[in-house]
Amino acid sequence: MTVEERRRMALHRAIVDAWGQEVADTLFELVAPSGHELATRADIEMILEAIEAMDRRWQEQHAASEARWQERFEAMYARLERSERQMQELFRVSEERSRERFEAGEARSQERSDVSDQRSQERFDVSDQRSRERFEASEKRAQQRHEESEARWQERFEATYARLERSERQMQELFRVSEERSRERFEASESRAQQRHEESEARWQERFEASESRAQQRHEDSEARWSTQLESVEHRLTAAFERGLRDAITTQTRTLVFSQLGAVVVIAGLAFGLSG
Repeated sequence: MTVEERRRMALHRAIVDAWGQEVADTLFELVAPSGHELATRADIEMILEAIEAMDRRWQEQHAASEARWQERFEAMYARLERSERQMQELFRVSEERSRERFEAGEARSQERSDVSDQRSQERFDVSDQRSRERFEASEKRAQQRHEESEARWQERFEATYARLERSERQMQELFRVSEERSRERFEASESRAQQRHEESEARWQERFEASESRAQQRHEDSEARWSTQLESVEHRLTAAFERGLRDAITTQTRTLVFSQLGAVVVIAGLAFGLSG
């Protein structure tokens, strides 16, 4: 009877589930596959006996291993207990030593702190005394510098006022001279204008008389034209005279205004410097 491969695999799985993978592999190594000679009952019983013997050996080895491990664990537990007692003793001794060292260190730290506080207080007193002396000296130097600066600024201010007074006198003198020159120029211009007016009147009078002698019939028309021209000449002379007068007055006024403005700017700058 031929055994199919799938039935062999099912049997292998059943043996694995029942006895384990190693027993199933050993059994199938001894059982012939399909088409080969089949195993006998004696072969199977021999295999089963071999399996039981292997199980007994495994159980014995496992029991011996459990005993050895139990002994080792008990010995290890005993060593751990001894080690724990030793560690507790060492910890107690170390704690006592640490407490003693801490108390001694605290006492030394307190002594050092007291000494350091005393030295710091002495240094602070010395530093405070030196700072007070330096501050007083600095205050004296600052007061002296302030007084010197006040004196210098007072001298500069007085010199500036003196220069301003001289400048004002010079400006007044220049204004007086300029006013005199303007008056002289105005009088000269007025005299020249008067002279030109008289000369013009004389020339026009001569021309008028000549024109009257030449053409009596045009006397009225010529008289009207000459009167108009005379008025225009008078207006031009008057305008020229007024323009010259305005130019002279404007020049003198600008000079005076600029001089006063410069004086005000200088005084304001000095006042700002003294206030700063």
